[in-house]
Amino acid sequence: MVLSVIPMMFLGVLLLYLTIPNTYHTYLIYLAVPLGIIELSATCFAIYKLIQIYKNIKNSKEENLHLSDAVRQGITKSMGNTLAIRLMVNELLIGLYTFFSWKMKNPLRESYPSFTYHKKEYFSIFIMILHTAILESVGVHFLLQNWSPIAAWIHTFLGIYGLFFLIGDFRAMQHHPFILKDKELLLQVGLRKKIASVGLFEVPQYEITLKEPVLATGLFGRELWVSKVYLSVDEPQKLVPYLRGIRI
Repeated sequence: MVLSVIPMMFLGVLLLYLTIPNTYHTYLIYLAVPLGIIELSATCFAIYKLIQIYKNIKNSKEENLHLSDAVRQGITKSMGNTLAIRLMVNELLIGLYTFFSWKMKNPLRESYPSFTYHKKEYFSIFIMILHTAILESVGVHFLLQNWSPIAAWIHTFLGIYGLFFLIGDFRAMQHHPFILKDKELLLQVGLRKKIASVGLFEVPQYEITLKEPVLATGLFGRELWVSKVYLSVDEPQKLVPYLRGIRI
């Protein structure tokens, strides 16, 4: 908030400098000096927060098997867990998984059984949705262009954002297999759904009934409580023995 207000304050001083007579310019020093102090303080605070967030994320990576969990935990620990912060984290993760996911590795995850869920049905669906979204964005852009160029470009911008989200979500699915850790099942579907670590109670044909409701974080930081989970994995014959082995 402070960082967004400071540029407007300097803009106001600049407008005053350009509009008032030259004889009054010396009085602007009384505004410029405090603004400089405020800007320096805000910059130092921002740098401190960034360093704190980096350290928190680095520490969180040692206990979280998914990078998105480490990023989310590290930022919320430093900035709070408000809706605005969750939305900011969501946008950050979209960028990370869209452009930098090829660098993501987590040796800790190799110590636990994991199960992919994107290789069979979802890949073909992803390609179909991607092509449809591109064609729809181009077509609607030219349609809106005749009515309002501004509306056309707004729609195109939203379409590009949607494409980035689809790509980031799919890349996150590749990096977020279902993981069995001790007696917990860690679930995250791309960037859309993250369910807290849960113990297993009942497994009737991939329907998991939880001992008690757990908090799930959905799209754009939306939170809800769930009591049942329905799973579909690429190799179900490998998953069932593990689930039966940790059933409690």
